[in-house]
Amino acid sequence: MRQDDHPADDQPDGGAELRRSIGYVIQANDWVVLSDPRNLVPGRHVVPLIVDRKADSTVRKAPARLGNTLTTAQLTELDRQVDKDKKGPEDVASAYAQEHGLVK
Repeated sequence: MRQDDHPADDQPDGGAELRRSIGYVIQANDWVVLSDPRNLVPGRHVVPLIVDRKADSTVRKAPARLGNTLTTAQLTELDRQVDKDKKGPEDVASAYAQEHGLVK
């Protein structure tokens, strides 16, 4: 099994592959996603880091609002836009935030 965070190609070698942060590649190739009921592969979580002394209450509340809105499917699509479509991360994040009412 090959483990690859950012693949150079879209063909798994040997028939099994562990991929992270590129769910759009899995969807685009109609690969089968296996479940992990024993949690052998640890999950990854989006963890916001905020410098508290520089953050007002709006900034401190933003991660909770995002966590209640952002789904895995949406995050996969945002990753695809940045990694495959080569859109700027700031542009993708801003568009998502505006579309979902996270910014005024």
